[in-house]
Amino acid sequence: MAERIPKTSKELQNAIYDDFKRKVQDEAKKRAVSQHVDYDTFKNMVSVAHLRPLHAPCVQATAVDAMAPAWQFAADGTRQRNDETTSVNVELSSALPTAAPATSGDFQREWRRSCKTEEDKYKYLRLCGPATLRAIFKVEVGADLLGDMLQVIDAAWLTFASFAEDTSEGSALAEAAFVVSVLMALSDAGRFALTIRLLGAKAKESMRQLFHNISSAVAAAEAQDGSDALLSSENVEKLKGTYGAM
Repeated sequence: MAERIPKTSKELQNAIYDDFKRKVQDEAKKRAVSQHVDYDTFKNMVSVAHLRPLHAPCVQATAVDAMAPAWQFAADGTRQRNDETTSVNVELSSALPTAAPATSGDFQREWRRSCKTEEDKYKYLRLCGPATLRAIFKVEVGADLLGDMLQVIDAAWLTFASFAEDTSEGSALAEAAFVVSVLMALSDAGRFALTIRLLGAKAKESMRQLFHNISSAVAAAEAQDGSDALLSSENVEKLKGTYGAM
C-alpha cells in the first residue's frame, strides 16, 4: 500500500492540488500537439466538448441531393423521393446514444456503431455509469472490449478533467473519481483475471499510463479536506493489483 501523504499546512495542500491541475492541463495539451493542432484550436475543442452536435435536416438533405445520381432528379431539377424521411434517417444514423444499454450486446453495438471517436465513447461511458457497467458485464467483459475501453479512458479523461477545471461543470478530481469507479465496476466482471492476461500490448501500455495519472489525482485528493473517498491510495493500489498494473 502506498504511503499516505501527511496533511500538514494549507499551503502544501494547495501546492499539491495545483500541481495536479497543471498536470491535467499539460497532458491535454500534449495530446492536442500529437493530433497536430495548435493550442487555440485545442482550447476551442475543449470548450465545446460538452455540447451535442447540431444536426440541420435541411443542410443534410441538400448534401444528400448533391451526392444523388442523376436519374433520381426530375426534368425541373427537383429530386424524386420515394421516402420523405431520408433526412431523418440520416440524422438518426449518426446520433449518439441517449440511453444506457440493457445488455452487454446493446453496449457493444452502440460502442462500435454510434460512437465513432474516443470522445464519443468516453461520453457513452459517462452515460452508462459504473452501476450499469457492473450489471451488464457481470458475467464477463471481453479482452478486446476491455482493452478498447482502457485506451479510450486513458486518451479522453484528462481532456474532460481539464474542461471541468476551466468551467463550472465540476472538477478534475471528480472526473478522476468517476474513472476509478468505472475501473472498479469493470473489475467485478467474471473471469476478470483471465481477461487481463489476454490484453494486448497497446492496451496494457494505456492501462499503465492511466494508473500513473490516476495516482497523481490521488496525491492531490489526499491533500484536500473532504475529498472523494474513492480517490484513496488503498483503492488505487488494490485496483493496480487487480489489473496487473503494479
